[in-house]
Amino acid sequence: MLTQNTNCRVMTLITIVISCLFVMINISLNTVVVDASSINHNSTKTPHHTKTPHHTGTPHHISTPSDTIPPIGSLLIDNGNETTNEITVTLHFSATDDTEVRYVYVQEWAWNNNGWHSVHNDEHDNNSGTHHNGNYCLNKWEPYVESATLFLSPQSGTKYVTAWFADAALNISEPATDQINLVVARQTISKSTVYQYRHQLHVGQQMSIEIHHDSGDPDLYVWEPDGNYGQPEHHSNKLVGNDSVTYTASYDGYHLVEVHGYTTSSYTYTYEIKTIVSNVVQERLVSMMEDNDKSLPTAPLVSNTLNSYTDAASFFHVYLPLILR
Repeated sequence: MLTQNTNCRVMTLITIVISCLFVMINISLNTVVVDASSINHNSTKTPHHTKTPHHTGTPHHISTPSDTIPPIGSLLIDNGNETTNEITVTLHFSATDDTEVRYVYVQEWAWNNNGWHSVHNDEHDNNSGTHHNGNYCLNKWEPYVESATLFLSPQSGTKYVTAWFADAALNISEPATDQINLVVARQTISKSTVYQYRHQLHVGQQMSIEIHHDSGDPDLYVWEPDGNYGQPEHHSNKLVGNDSVTYTASYDGYHLVEVHGYTTSSYTYTYEIKTIVSNVVQERLVSMMEDNDKSLPTAPLVSNTLNSYTDAASFFHVYLPLILR
């Protein structure tokens, strides 16, 4: 009995000893001893890892390089036609950007004694403005489209339209401008009011203009683009009968025509450009029909085209162009 108990104790001790040995071996295998003297404190190596963390959730904001490059755009009215008899025209936009063109802003300009100004200051003017797919978009930022329908301001004369383009980062392009002459039948003009028309001619082309009077006394004045906008080179300001001017262009460029209301009048404006050159002296005599009691204008109402601007300074404000007479 004693021997049996002794044997049991011996076996228990052996088991304990073996277990301790396994634990010590395990600890020894998983223990790394670092010699502090072997660390290179001046090492230039950068620690790195080979696994890239990622997640499958949708981020609130994706960080991208800053976009500071504005779009580049252009505008054509009725595919570049010089004149229309319709108050409704089509604007054709073309714009590119490093990322994506998102917005377009459209403005029609006119000139009065206070300078250049927006024609449609009221965004809710239902009689004129720009629409695309039935949505009103004049004088405010709208989603970019390739074409839009513009309802011009109704009075006869040259119309100037400007478009700005913006991308997703709200970078705003330089303004793109085009012009078109609106010629309507039986245009009413008040006393002392001036309506302008611009026509592009080349040297040697013949220009014939006539204003048919329905009532009153409108007068006709023409300046060639010679850079000297003093008194008109050609005019007709008769008191009785229709006024007309015929001349041969001496300069390339836009020739400026003004109709002045000497009295409140109603008139129809017609013109014809020919490439056949007739006698220049005779044409100049025909183009100088005048009433000697009327004084000639000393300069056109405005000689500048709409080609100098103040930048659109922010996404929500577009500043009027600055043009000095």
